[in-house]
Amino acid sequence: MGLRKVLLFCLPHRLYPTSELVTLLGAMQSLYVVKFRSRNTSSTGFPFQPIEIRETAKDMGKRCDVLGVWSCNGAAATKEMVDFATAVEAGRAVARDIAGSDPERMSPPNICDYLQSIFADSSSVRMKIVSDQNIIKEQYPLLAAVNRAANGIPRHEARVVKLQFTGAGEPQNTLMLVGKGVTLDAGGLDIKTNGNMWGMSRDKSGAAAVAGFFKVGDFFYSLSYCLL
Repeated sequence: MGLRKVLLFCLPHRLYPTSELVTLLGAMQSLYVVKFRSRNTSSTGFPFQPIEIRETAKDMGKRCDVLGVWSCNGAAATKEMVDFATAVEAGRAVARDIAGSDPERMSPPNICDYLQSIFADSSSVRMKIVSDQNIIKEQYPLLAAVNRAANGIPRHEARVVKLQFTGAGEPQNTLMLVGKGVTLDAGGLDIKTNGNMWGMSRDKSGAAAVAGFFKVGDFFYSLSYCLL
């Protein structure tokens, strides 16, 4: 429709107390996913990978300029909802960028570069990267085994990323998360029949979700907890 500034009305529902928040999160997700129409069919095609769009076709990677939000709960409550949704969507965007991209754009070294840029200005998230392949082989033998077929190519060498979030207050609780991030399925070995390895590059969503969770936590620096 060509609309560049959108006002979203978030209306309450007596059966669904979080309906307004869910509405806003749904709108934010729709602004992230960019779809195209196939030339050969009338149906909507698969979604593009948005991080590639932002980097190669910037004019296609932005669906609107402004998303306004209206709620009948008052200015203070609406702002609180928007702030929370913004934090959640920031984390979901990080997870989508990593999980939805291809094995070349989001190879292990590239994911590390991406995360370093994401948390570069963070005062609460620290990141440590294990890139020495001898250390990985000794301390993470299963990771080394999975990646052995691709490890001879520098851009596909394995990485271990350790993130730590510490809030402003004295930590009252510690939460530990572990996510699997296989960027090139089966370590690059074509072990399935009849071309069924095609498109298998999405076994990194666990690690992507963990990284996104840390991004959400970065918005809540004042909380008293530790995240590892």
